[in-house]
Amino acid sequence: MNTGMCRMGWGLWLVLWLSGCATSAAHRRMVGEVDALTARPDFHGVVLVAAGRGQAPYLRAHGMANAEAGVAATAATRYQIGSVSKWLTSIVVLRLVEQGKLGLDTPIGQWLPFLPEETRERVRLRHLLSNTSGIPNGVMEAYKKDRSMALRQMTAAEASLTYGSGALQSVPGAVWDYSLTNWVLVRALLEQANGKSFEQTVEEELLGPLKLKDTGLPAGSFADVPGAAMGYTALQPVPRRKLEPVPAYAAASGTFYSTAEDLRRIAEAIDGGGFLSADSVRELSTVTVPEARYALGGRVETVLLGGRSREVAWETGQLGAFKSVVAHVPGGGATVVILNNTDLPQSELGAVAQRLLQALEPH
Repeated sequence: MNTGMCRMGWGLWLVLWLSGCATSAAHRRMVGEVDALTARPDFHGVVLVAAGRGQAPYLRAHGMANAEAGVAATAATRYQIGSVSKWLTSIVVLRLVEQGKLGLDTPIGQWLPFLPEETRERVRLRHLLSNTSGIPNGVMEAYKKDRSMALRQMTAAEASLTYGSGALQSVPGAVWDYSLTNWVLVRALLEQANGKSFEQTVEEELLGPLKLKDTGLPAGSFADVPGAAMGYTALQPVPRRKLEPVPAYAAASGTFYSTAEDLRRIAEAIDGGGFLSADSVRELSTVTVPEARYALGGRVETVLLGGRSREVAWETGQLGAFKSVVAHVPGGGATVVILNNTDLPQSELGAVAQRLLQALEPH
């Protein structure tokens, strides 16, 4: 046998063996993190970890989806995802921008002419999506005074006029304010620009094209959605539910539901999957508010992975007892999705998501 060929053969075997060992070690670290999370008596939900595009995910469902009915959580359980909804809404907006129906830097008065003149002329769609419009948070101000207003029936356009007509509090683009009112206006604006309901536009621009059969917007109460988890502040000694009604006109902000696998599919479709143009992906992932790490409809966090700092798409949400994290490393990298229905602190779930990403990287 040729000695050089023999050395090459042994060298290749060694590389493959070392690679296999590294992969095995990464898997053990990742499983250890999932074990630690699901060992907590207060965690119920789903954890998904995928090492990269096209790779089979590790998925674990744990605990109860509906404690009173004795229904366990599964991979198909649907969870409310809170403010991750803003990320999905921003994706839909960018699809319409690509079609020429919307413009990120067009004054919103083009679609919402009933707003005060200063708001119509100075606020851009980009400002709404980045929570820098300067428009007072009229929705939350009204909610604090009368919580029953969340049950009031009105269109997004009516709600925009009712709650979005206050004088600007700051120069548009200058100050970040996590305001629900921005997203009421986004819904109204989408409906005016596209001539269709928000729900229909979401179906045509996101759910249908990506075949997201377990993602959507509830037509009524989320509790009536098939396969829905219930939200709890405690399960022992008796289950205590925590529900937070959200009016339909605020759907763009926080009423989507989804599954871990659907959320992974969305993240991968955006990152090199061709679902959005390169310009749209850049808009979605460019931080406009450094102090909040906020881009359009979501955050971009810097995480130490494999010994170097990487920018990671970082979407979080909470609504009632539901908490969610979606973290994705651009460039076909790892994805972590955590969905919880037992009111765990968002910061703790975020820390777990970060450790899961780091577990997959070589040390």
